[in-house]
Amino acid sequence: MALFAWISGSRFSQLLAFSAEVEDDISHRRLHKLKRNIAQCSDAPTSRYFGTSSYYHVLVASGYALFFSAVANVAALRPAFSLVWIIAGIVWLALLMTSTLAITKGRRSGLLTLFYGWFLHLAISLATLVCGLVFQPISLLFGLSWATGVMLLWLAWRMINSREMVNLVRWCLRLKMQQEHARQLQRRSVKKGR
Repeated sequence: MALFAWISGSRFSQLLAFSAEVEDDISHRRLHKLKRNIAQCSDAPTSRYFGTSSYYHVLVASGYALFFSAVANVAALRPAFSLVWIIAGIVWLALLMTSTLAITKGRRSGLLTLFYGWFLHLAISLATLVCGLVFQPISLLFGLSWATGVMLLWLAWRMINSREMVNLVRWCLRLKMQQEHARQLQRRSVKKGR
């Protein structure tokens, strides 16, 4: 319960609520609310984490952190090598990158995928710990691999919940709202012209 209370008060949770409000305003064509929200999202995104001019690094890096967290947890259990693991890893990375692309387009589905994806990786880490303690002898390799996975998961949450991520997502939503606002105004002018 404490975890859910902590998550519900996070920046990213507030961002999810804001994106739901934006999608509702777009679906109901509330142009006055869109205009107000566009003004609220005027802060340009920054890139403090990686010191580059690319705004999207914090978004892509959070996806990679989740992916390598899962890789570290699988490595901790030392399963037999199989092509299935490689294919599953490629598919999983593609899904994570697809969610980041959806976020840059201002889609709430991308935010939800990233949010629930983090919880899934948290469950994977806990399941790995239980399996390792029950079915495997305690080893240094297991401890290091699992700890690496947890550290990457923590780093992913720090990036997901960062102010840089909030500014980036709000900026992407702003671009989406501007496009929708312009489209609706054009649609109204065409109707008046008739």
